[in-house]
Amino acid sequence: MKILIINSEKKFTMDFKNYFLKKGFLVDSYKKCDKLLNSVNFNHFIAQYDVIFLSIEQNNSYALEVLDHINVLGVHASVIFLSYIDSIEIMSKAFARYCEDYILYPFSLKELELRAMKAVRKKMKSDEIDLVGDYSYSLSQNSVFKEEKYIRLTKTEQSILYLLIINQNKIVSHEKIVNFVWKEKEILQNTLSVHIKNIKKKIINIPIDSIKGVGYSLRL
Repeated sequence: MKILIINSEKKFTMDFKNYFLKKGFLVDSYKKCDKLLNSVNFNHFIAQYDVIFLSIEQNNSYALEVLDHINVLGVHASVIFLSYIDSIEIMSKAFARYCEDYILYPFSLKELELRAMKAVRKKMKSDEIDLVGDYSYSLSQNSVFKEEKYIRLTKTEQSILYLLIINQNKIVSHEKIVNFVWKEKEILQNTLSVHIKNIKKKIINIPIDSIKGVGYSLRL
């Protein structure tokens, strides 16, 4: 899961990033809403996140404007407002713009984690695939979860798992996987098997079968 925090308080942002990074999330930060809105790559930049934490401080119009732009672009990210201003009027404007949540200060980082996970799980339900035990996979996010916890995979592991999932219960050849994941790049003979083993370590008991000399199959 990839998270963006937009907040002008340096210490809070640092604490936020350290907390979520330790939890295995990918985290970026931006200081000012107005500067983000005026950046030339706003559209591309904002579209890469699953959850966006937007702080409403003294000047709230820019934060609401960011959400307006997100809605216009059709970005799938869940927007959660962090507000230092106890105002029903501002809260009403935020929910009228379809924000996911609105949290008043004070709040704990653990609470923010739970709210983020709830938002992501809500979006996952339409494309969630049960893997094994408490593990599930979201096609839209190309991410694995165990109950409410995000399981961090490398980009290579994500690509391999994605290919096996869309070809579930079929044998996917070594050649097809290598071409899909590494394109024209040359790899060592055991590279693929090492990545498969790593996936199995992270997703306990996932039913990936090795068909000797042929390829792999995910049984779901």
